[in-house]
Parts: sequence; C-alpha cells; structure tokens
Amino acid sequence: PGYEKHLYSSIIKPADRNDLWDQWNRIFCSREKYGEETGPFAAEQMFKDKRDDMLKGTQVLWPAKESYYDLMVMKIQKGDLSFEAEKQNNPRDMSSYTIDLKLIVCWENKFHDFEYLKHSIKERLMLGGIDPSVAKTDKSDLSAIVSVCLDLASGVFYVVGVDAGRWDLKTIKEKILINNEIFKYDQFIYEDNGAQEWLGQMMKDCPLNIPLKGVTNLSPKDNRILRLFTLIQNARVWLTSKSQSLYDEIAYYPHAKHMDIIDALATVVEVGNKLKNRDLAKMIEALKVTIDGPKAAPLRIEMYGNKRFPDDKN
Repeated sequence: PGYEKHLYSSIIKPADRNDLWDQWNRIFCSREKYGEETGPFAAEQMFKDKRDDMLKGTQVLWPAKESYYDLMVMKIQKGDLSFEAEKQNNPRDMSSYTIDLKLIVCWENKFHDFEYLKHSIKERLMLGGIDPSVAKTDKSDLSAIVSVCLDLASGVFYVVGVDAGRWDLKTIKEKILINNEIFKYDQFIYEDNGAQEWLGQMMKDCPLNIPLKGVTNLSPKDNRILRLFTLIQNARVWLTSKSQSLYDEIAYYPHAKHMDIIDALATVVEVGNKLKNRDLAKMIEALKVTIDGPKAAPLRIEMYGNKRFPDDKN
C-alpha cells in the first residue's frame, strides 16, 4: 500500500514488419545474403535501405541511449533468454528451453581448415578454457578443454578444438600445454570457484607462459549452458564438425551422459562476450595478465588488412 508498481522494458512496442526483421536476423547471422554480402555489415546496410519500414510502429524506453536497432543487435549477441531477462524484465523458465538442432552451424562448411579460418579473420583472439576433473575411477567426470577463435569484428565464436577425457593431474597439465602449443592462446580461462582454484596454482609453475585468467561463476551451470544454446541458434557460436562429443552433449541436454564440454564452452563464450564489448584499446589492456613469476605471453591481435590468404581466389 502506498506504492505504485511500474514494469519497464527497453522495447515498449516491437516493429510492425516482423518479416523484415526476420530477414535482417538471417543476414546478420550469415544465413542469407543481402546483395553479394552477408553478416553484420550487410545487415546494417539492409537497415539503412529499409529504415522507415523496419522502424514503423516501434517505441523504445530510452531512444537517446539505446536505439531499436542497437537493441535488436543486443538481442542476437546476448541471446533471447538473457535479453528478455535483462532488457525486457521478462525472465523465462529456462527448464523448458530446447535447442533447434537444425540451426547449428559448423565452420568447416565455410572454411577449408583451421589455418584458412585464422587467415580469413582480420582481428581475432584465441581463447581456451577448461572444465577440470581429476579422474579417480572410470566413472569420474571428464575434463574438457575447448579452444575458440573469436572474430572481434563480427563477435562470432568459432569452436576450433575439443579435447576431453578422464585425466590425472599430470595429464591435465600436459593437455593444456599441448593445446596451447597448437592454438597459442591469448587467454586461457579456468573456473576458480572453490575446489577448482588448484588449477591456477598448478599452472603458475608451468614451464611455458600461458596467459591464465581465473573466473568466478556465480550463475548456475544450467543458466550458462542455456544462454550458450541461444547464441548457437543465432549463429553467434559456430561449432566444429570434428567433435561428435560436443554435438551429443548439446543434442541430449539435459539428459546427456556428460556436460563438461558445453560447460567449458559456455564459460569461454561468456568471458569472450565481455571482452568484445569493449573497444580494442581497452581490450588489449584488460588482457595483459600477469601471474606470479614470469609475465604471461603478450597479446597477439593479428591484422591482415586486405592481404589475401594464398588459397583465396575470390
């Protein structure tokens, strides 16, 4: 009594032309071309060409700060579940969410191999992450290492490596070193919550300088995984066709035998999303990780400009 309740949403009235925004979504997520191009820049061009029709009927809460277009981009980048909860004050029951497997995209369908993918991305970060578990029996949880290439321009994550198994402490350390040698991480992410803090301490004594980043996950695992699924469906995360285990964990969730790979991937993507939302200069500064002892390897943001990869004939 004595109070008035108001529920605020960033989007007060959606656009009348849902068909145009559906097309825009497919272009933004590289599922359809606009002219000869696809991706975020092509989607922006479509919006410029059809601005009046696409904004007809729209109303937003704070137009000076967040335009309708900005909010629609944010919806793709965050995923529907996070956007509804954070921007629309409309949290959904995540337990009822299922992924549409037909919307999963594998990067091998577009790029020849990992080397071609790397050289096709002008500005990128190589991120790795682990969900560790020390194997004591053949029924122990798996340890899983995922390697991801983040395209800084488009914000798309490409899963380029998956390594999982029941490993002892020595093997976990060796596996991290092997994967770092292959992918040359700009940042290697591990969860430092409680019992998993030991991993960071162990890796600080590593003979190679691996740029470690410990993160504390406060949200439940299922919430992180389901946010990941919305990004996969929106083609913000491209999987690899070389890992059946990753596909199975997604396809059979929440009844999959293991969820270690998708848990590691969800953590890497969450950290990557926070990084790519900063400007590049701040990002470089944020990634200068110093550990006890030697300094971590310097950040590599490789710039290719208009230089063509040898096999690129287009």
